[in-house]
Amino acid sequence: MIATKYFDDNYIVNKVWAEVGGVKLQHLNTMEVELLQLLNWELHVSQDSYWIMVSHLSSSFLHQSTHHCTCLVKQYRDQQVPDFILEQLLFTDY
Repeated sequence: MIATKYFDDNYIVNKVWAEVGGVKLQHLNTMEVELLQLLNWELHVSQDSYWIMVSHLSSSFLHQSTHHCTCLVKQYRDQQVPDFILEQLLFTDY
């Protein structure tokens, strides 16, 4: 919502966002101001900051995915699932 207002002069008003989001307008307005205050009213993100965050998120996602796969492998091996089936389960894009 805030990004829409930042990038577009013709944005949806908060009343509509509140209705769509299922929250009271007053609560939405309060949350908007709180977020802006936490951001020190600075909505621009430099390219360097953007790519640093992408890198952090990517490495965090990779770590979580690797941990998840390791747990699955252990679980399936404990159940004596054959390796060729295990490979299909882990390396198939759904």
